Amino acid sequence: MATATTTAFNTMLNENVTNPLLELEIKKRNFMYNTVPEDKGWLLNNNYVLPHIAGNASSVRFGGLTASADIFGSKPLRGFESVHKEMWGSLKFLQKDLLIHGKISEQNFLKILPDELDRHMDIMAQALGQNICNGRAVDAVTVGGTAGGIISVANPERLQIQQFVQFASSVVVVPIGGYVSTLNINTGALLIETAPGSGVPVNLSTIVVADTARVYLRDQITDGFNSVIDLLLPAANGGSANIHNLLKTSSPQLQGVYETAAAWTSTTVLKELFKLYVKARKVGAGKPKNIMMSYNNFGACVNLIENQKGAFNVTPNSDSAKNYTWDEISIGGYISGGEAVKLVAVQEMNDSDFVGFDESSFRFASAGGLQKHKSPDGNLYFVERDPTNGYTYICDTFLMGNLFCLQPYKNFLATNAAITY
Repeated sequence: MATATTTAFNTMLNENVTNPLLELEIKKRNFMYNTVPEDKGWLLNNNYVLPHIAGNASSVRFGGLTASADIFGSKPLRGFESVHKEMWGSLKFLQKDLLIHGKISEQNFLKILPDELDRHMDIMAQALGQNICNGRAVDAVTVGGTAGGIISVANPERLQIQQFVQFASSVVVVPIGGYVSTLNINTGALLIETAPGSGVPVNLSTIVVADTARVYLRDQITDGFNSVIDLLLPAANGGSANIHNLLKTSSPQLQGVYETAAAWTSTTVLKELFKLYVKARKVGAGKPKNIMMSYNNFGACVNLIENQKGAFNVTPNSDSAKNYTWDEISIGGYISGGEAVKLVAVQEMNDSDFVGFDESSFRFASAGGLQKHKSPDGNLYFVERDPTNGYTYICDTFLMGNLFCLQPYKNFLATNAAITY
């Protein structure tokens, strides 16, 4: 296309798809990313140091002066992360879409930009939220795969047609990848093909539910962000043994307060959550007043409040329905000494998990936050020649960083819930 036209397109992108706008949009759609503090100063190829104190520099004795040999200094631990995890999202503009109502102009561009930006932010926020809330797996497999490419997942709404996904399990450690060809939103059944529209199914017969089969986005299994679940979950219960290159058991301050929710029911869930909240307050003196849960579990809690207001009360005017992907309500109770606790329904949370977190103990560190990618010639897009659609403009956005927990012991986690109501 003519130089003047591409220059105008670049100018319009720069004016209308600014970094602050992209970041604002993704924050509005992601509770965890929106809530925790962010540090944008983590430089590439540099360690991000996360210091911890395993023992305090003090000794106490009754009846006399403490002997010098019994006075110990503090025991600092140097946690760190050295590798930025990367998430990339791409927008595609077709020349024919831009020209269909006349020459490329800001007016024509703005007719398609809001919808494109809205969908783009939905996809990026969903991918980021699923990762930092639940872990690197997008979803669990509920019905094993077949040689004909059929497989079922628990939350099909987390995927979309033509998306590249990978399947792996405790047995199949090298992921099997393919593209979503069909998706049944009610049953969770997927048809996976080798390429969009190819009609050639991917053989998924080795993906078995009993082997803890999971579905991932492209390369997420190895390159995904840290999740709040994995950071807090003890190794004995399926979490990682280390946190920020430190052994979790090397200090009580590196361990989140954990309990299984396998025996929780729709009539006991609030009581159990407040018990965990109080335990975390006792252990870490933090305030894990944000309790994330799935919409199913949020419904059970709200239903319980409506039908049994005894020990719990809703803070007036605290119920807040967000425009995008979470709802919240603040409640207090005699169990918590009147402390207001926020119940938050997050679309990306699994039904099996509850997370109570103190936002001051977490941090999302990045190299500059969410940004637009520039081509080598300084443009905010890359051009491909497309015989069918004319020129194709590809606009990339990226986030380089990771989620960190500075004080795990101030937070609580419950897993293995199966609540119905």
